[in-house]
Amino acid sequence: MRPIRWSQTVDLVIKPGEIVTLKNPVDALEFLDGPWPGDPGPRHSAARRVCRAAIAGTKSSEDARKVFVEAALEANLKTR
Repeated sequence: MRPIRWSQTVDLVIKPGEIVTLKNPVDALEFLDGPWPGDPGPRHSAARRVCRAAIAGTKSSEDARKVFVEAALEANLKTR
């Protein structure tokens, strides 16, 4: 199943000049499981759960985006 793209991408500023653009729950889950900066907090775990659910079709893609952005803010990542 091909993931539904978010209505708006999430651009994360990793450091000045380094921006990662995420387009869907699969991108978000790969980032959550891979190069996540620092220690994962409670919103990180929630984002992983909701992204997996969105991929499985039991949650909406936009729900996954919302929870992912909350996790990014918890990790002090800047979003655009």
